Amino acid sequence: MVFENQKAKHWDAITPTKRSAHIRDRLTHADNFDFLRDSVQWFATCMEVRLRENDDKGGWSDVPDEHLLEMITSRLWKAQTALSDGDHITVVNELADLANFAMMLAENVHQVAMEPGDEEDEAEHDRE
Repeated sequence: MVFENQKAKHWDAITPTKRSAHIRDRLTHADNFDFLRDSVQWFATCMEVRLRENDDKGGWSDVPDEHLLEMITSRLWKAQTALSDGDHITVVNELADLANFAMMLAENVHQVAMEPGDEEDEAEHDRE
């Protein structure tokens, strides 16, 4: 637990631009996987099915981050209720929706992190 708190403090001390570079570096290496674990593949398929069921709603690039966070929280509560009720199919569907909203938020944040100009902004900030 102490390690996690130290790690969180360390992360908070890193400037947003350096965080973006860290994320960029990790995502570059993510392409090196030549397989997915069976459970990851299964859950990714569940996510894709849920996305396709909602294709008529359009994309998510213009959806505010706060709304996506609200949807994540909402799906967590729905999954918890379904789990309490013993409705396992709904639990899986709600968790797939939650994961999709998390993916949408991550993609939107990633797009911002990949925008040019972050390094210049950081250099300007360091001079002040």
